[in-house]
Amino acid sequence: MATWVGVRQDGEVGVITIVGRLTLFDGVAVLREKVRDLVERGLPNVLVNLAEAPYIDSAGVGELLAAKKSLERRGGRLKLLKPDRAVRDVLRVSRIDRVLESFDDEAAALRSFDQPRRPMP
Repeated sequence: MATWVGVRQDGEVGVITIVGRLTLFDGVAVLREKVRDLVERGLPNVLVNLAEAPYIDSAGVGELLAAKKSLERRGGRLKLLKPDRAVRDVLRVSRIDRVLESFDDEAAALRSFDQPRRPMP
């Protein structure tokens, strides 16, 4: 099954939904393109919904980190929404969970963009 990546805007936040695997061959290039499109539209804050992404590989993790850095250079932030257990495990093992904020509730995630940046451990 091919990975589908959708984009919508919620206020000042671009929401990217990934349905399928986020891997080198499925989704990574599209995620990069969607983040770039949001920045060009003036939306440097991005929430990546992973609720329907059952798997992420090292290329997917790398792309999330690259997107985070790119958005931060423009004064924005990248946050994650609803990563499932397998994806959380990959983020935890790779220690990416320490630098990417994750939420289980979309409304809370969207509100968090209005809050000042909090220092990461």
